[in-house]
Amino acid sequence: MRTYGFGALQLLWIGLLLAVCTWSNGFRFTWYLPDFAIAHVQLMAIVQAMCVAALTIFLPVVVVIAQRLLLVISDRRALSQ
Repeated sequence: MRTYGFGALQLLWIGLLLAVCTWSNGFRFTWYLPDFAIAHVQLMAIVQAMCVAALTIFLPVVVVIAQRLLLVISDRRALSQ
């Protein structure tokens, strides 16, 4: 649950960055050229949000599986001694 909370907090901060970039450039690009620095930050923030969301979903599953495997190994070593 801490991982999900931390992921949600990160997505909140990224969302605030996206809101500032969207407010600066507008919701869509029209006939004029937007500020490319802000558009680049906006695009990278969207990519970062997708990566954080994907890791937030799958990382706890990997940690639970690794924890179970380590507990099994620990129990087998305790029984063999």
